[in-house]
Amino acid sequence: MYPRPGQDLLPAPLRPYVGHVALRAPVARKFELPATVALGQLGTDVWYGRSSAEVRELADEVIQAVNGLRPSDIADLPLFANSPALNDLDLSVRARNALGYAGLVESGRLRPTTIAAVCALPNFGTISLLDVLTASEDDKQQPSRQLTPAGSTATPSRAVDKAARALMRKRWANAVFISDPRVGSQLHALCPVGSTVREVAEALRSRDYEPGAAKKTAGAIRGFMRAMDALQRLSLESELKQIVEVVTERGAAQKAILARTGFGGEPPLTLEMTSTVIGVTKERVRQIEQRFKKQVSDISLWTPVLDRTLRQAANLAPISSSELGTALRAAGLTETSFAASSLVSAAQILNKETSFAISRGLVTPLGNWPSISKVRSAAARLVSHWGATTIADLEIELKEGGFEAESHFLVTALAGTNEFRWLDQERGWFWIRGSRNRLLNQVEKIMSVCGSIELGELRAGVGRPYRTSGFRPPREVLATLCVDTKQYLRQGDRISGGPALRDWQEVLGANERLLAQVLFDKGPVMRRDELERIVVTEHGLNRSSFYVYLTYSPIIERYAAGVFGLRGAPVSAAEIDAMIPVRVRHQVLQDFGWTDSGLLWSAYRISPAAESTGILGTPAAIQTAAAGRYELFAENRRPAGTLVIEQAMWGLSPFFRRWGVEAGDVIVIVLDLRTRQATVSVGTDELLLRYQSGE
Repeated sequence: MYPRPGQDLLPAPLRPYVGHVALRAPVARKFELPATVALGQLGTDVWYGRSSAEVRELADEVIQAVNGLRPSDIADLPLFANSPALNDLDLSVRARNALGYAGLVESGRLRPTTIAAVCALPNFGTISLLDVLTASEDDKQQPSRQLTPAGSTATPSRAVDKAARALMRKRWANAVFISDPRVGSQLHALCPVGSTVREVAEALRSRDYEPGAAKKTAGAIRGFMRAMDALQRLSLESELKQIVEVVTERGAAQKAILARTGFGGEPPLTLEMTSTVIGVTKERVRQIEQRFKKQVSDISLWTPVLDRTLRQAANLAPISSSELGTALRAAGLTETSFAASSLVSAAQILNKETSFAISRGLVTPLGNWPSISKVRSAAARLVSHWGATTIADLEIELKEGGFEAESHFLVTALAGTNEFRWLDQERGWFWIRGSRNRLLNQVEKIMSVCGSIELGELRAGVGRPYRTSGFRPPREVLATLCVDTKQYLRQGDRISGGPALRDWQEVLGANERLLAQVLFDKGPVMRRDELERIVVTEHGLNRSSFYVYLTYSPIIERYAAGVFGLRGAPVSAAEIDAMIPVRVRHQVLQDFGWTDSGLLWSAYRISPAAESTGILGTPAAIQTAAAGRYELFAENRRPAGTLVIEQAMWGLSPFFRRWGVEAGDVIVIVLDLRTRQATVSVGTDELLLRYQSGE
């Protein structure tokens, strides 16, 4: 029944009419066929390596094309000219019944007729027509036994038949041609009839043999299969060298081709380098190369090792070229660390399709993968803004830009530059030296004022500026970054400035210099109202600017409600307590409340358990008012996942990881019950006091 295993999809009588019709482009791409393939080219090889369901999908293309024929085009084509026996044709039940009911069967044989006559039969459509035509072709293709002289003992051989069947079952039976210079002579010695291994095997089965010849032929078939199996176990270098040796006879020419193409595993040499190594002119090398390429383009070469290597390279991508060479060698495909450029060269010269590309030492799958320069520029942009970032952040950044990306590929792309530096490789934190760095700018401001500071205080300070939206890298990441700049020293949990540390008057801008100067003269810790009076009234600083710097400047620390000073100042708790002004607390609850704009906020100090799980407890009042799901955003309105509020509050882990939240940090979650959006900010006690005081 149509389609018939091992047969062409388009019957020969219909090829003049629809054989030229091109296969639809989506179908050709799906089955990895040439874009220009026509229906008449869908021969027996379509069955190789494909399931019956896949072949039926290709057969549907033939059915649609035949459906489009006008009946008058094929009406007079003869059918059953040799009156075949009905039982000899493996027809579908529908086709058999239609032919029988039409009276076309006489004494068990089909009467000669035309296609027009059978197409006019009831319940006889396109599929039945294709079924009858392919069945008729199959009947014609049954091998006929050779006539043997009278008295000859030649008979069909079971041993040859068994060996030939085993040969036909080989996956490469349709892929190996008698024109292949490596194996063609052996195949021709078995039988000169047929162009592929499968066709040769069919011809061997159709012959009659003398007893001695049968045994010899069966042994030769088995020997051929062993030789073919041995070719599949070669290294890639050996396979390619064999091809060069059988195509090119002269030793000097072989050396030139191996050097120029990279078939030996080394990167391909230029014409000039090849001519120097071989001792001939560049023009002679060019002629040898062109002749070789033309010769291999005109023959069918079976390259099982190259095919496997190309598939393996595609599976391993993205990967660096050096890592690919090592991986191919470890997989037993190559003897050496085969150069990726030579692998691509072999594929191009031998007309093999590749599903990967090579750029700047990286092997990437085909698709919308970013270039190395795109990866590095995106990483530099993130580091410039945040000071340090993670591979996961970079992956998100590129995917949001419409690119494909994955962590191993990104690490490989970045590791090729000397400016790339790991800060915490296990968790993926890194920075890029030499680029503008907002985080280090804040570190320099703080260190210029205090000279030496506890790591925790430094971390709190760098998270104050508005543009960083409360971002603070983990302590160890920040400490490693400071030390890696060669400008700072670490002693335990303390960071100190090195010999090249600049003075604060050189580092700070005018307004921050004014605040620092007043605090150095009057402080280093002061009540807010007194500090405001001096810098606003006496020195003329704009009041709004004063509060902006008081809130966001990294050199300023809020020691208590209404008490501010230079970060890292050597003051005692008693001194601070004495300065705390008496203030009237707004009517808010202990750790949550409402803003003036009607938003519900809750504040938390992160515990080690909350840091690892991203789960927080929910006060009963919030459970009642705000249970449900919320879109979660960071303070800079960057999406941070989904927040779920029930008896507990969860979904914060992505934010914790991305913003480097650690135990002891304070976070404030603000809920908009109308839009079902939540905003999370991270900071110190200062952040909590801001909300509690209504500032």
